Amino acid sequence: METGEPSLPKKARAGYLQWTSQESQLLMRLLVDGIRRGWRDSNGSMTKTTVEAKILPVLNKQLRCNKSYKHYTNRMKSLRKEYNGYAELLRCSSGFGWDPITKRFTAPDEVWKEYFKKLLLMNSFKFNYIPGSNTKVPISKSPQISHQSKLI
Repeated sequence: METGEPSLPKKARAGYLQWTSQESQLLMRLLVDGIRRGWRDSNGSMTKTTVEAKILPVLNKQLRCNKSYKHYTNRMKSLRKEYNGYAELLRCSSGFGWDPITKRFTAPDEVWKEYFKKLLLMNSFKFNYIPGSNTKVPISKSPQISHQSKLI
């Protein structure tokens, strides 16, 4: 798991390199910058040519990695799934809110208890580190959501 310390990516299967939190954060910053520069096409996404010419070279140079377009598309699928989990929590789950100061989901204890009861029936938990800290928290496989104040 990610510990915040630089380490070599693990090989999960031939040709696959696990993304570090540093790589993911830089990718997201580069994508936001690209959006601000108007690099999206008419359907709102960036073309393969744009990603290969403007995003991946900067990512690979700054972090001395070798990410390809295939790595990019796989990471985007994961980020999209994670985003959809967060959006679902805010959109359809009554009782949840977002605290912009602490950057965490908020809810009364009863709502968290009910949510985790349902989640345990659907998913098993794994532990991961919060990027930028040494705090280890339980997170679900999908969506990746944690409730630090109650479960640490």
